[in-house]
Amino acid sequence: MAMDRKYHKAELAFTRAIIALATGPGNMRARLPSVYPILAVVSSHDLPETLREDFDWIMQKLTAREPRFAGPTVWETTADASVARMRTNTAVKVAQRIAYISERLRSNFSVS
Repeated sequence: MAMDRKYHKAELAFTRAIIALATGPGNMRARLPSVYPILAVVSSHDLPETLREDFDWIMQKLTAREPRFAGPTVWETTADASVARMRTNTAVKVAQRIAYISERLRSNFSVS
């Protein structure tokens, strides 16, 4: 059974996020802020109801801190600031939930 096409936008975003986490420069923690702009195009309503709580948790963790001024014309992003102050085990949990949602969206997820 094929995935419901209404979740296609979310599936693409989460696939791109997994690729960014797997192939970007630096370690996983350094790559984590790069997934925020990829996932920010998705709203929780673009996901099946069963995945919305996990998505909201991910986005809350990636936007938990305000960016800091880093120079005359440079500001860090909200995701940079949030991940910089995030515990390593929390960063791992964020990546794991991204992978979980991606897998659910790709594995013939259908809504009854």
